[in-house]
Amino acid sequence: IVVPCGTCSIVDYTDGSTIDLPNGLNIVGRLHFPTSTNVRITTTNVYVQGLFDLPTPLDSNNELTIHLYGTNEYWFTPYDGSTDARSVGKKPFVVAGGTIHIQAVSNECESWTQWMII
Repeated sequence: IVVPCGTCSIVDYTDGSTIDLPNGLNIVGRLHFPTSTNVRITTTNVYVQGLFDLPTPLDSNNELTIHLYGTNEYWFTPYDGSTDARSVGKKPFVVAGGTIHIQAVSNECESWTQWMII
């Protein structure tokens, strides 16, 4: 599946479905996950050349799981038409020129701590 450049696709699975993408997921535009998302995505590879967007924590008890499977070797070629393909191995999750925006924890949750310098 390709999320084309200049488009925004919204993931609207809310029932915990498993979605299989045997030919991979290539995000060139924007793939948005609203707070109501509850889905398991199984795929052979993920390429992020656009925006993987989870801007707010998911609703209570909801999950977004990405499960990579397979034994094939994959090659990544940029969406810009370049012929500069690169081997990215088996089960790749590649961010190449794109952005992953994940706000998985509420801002009210203390998610860091000060370490003591010894």
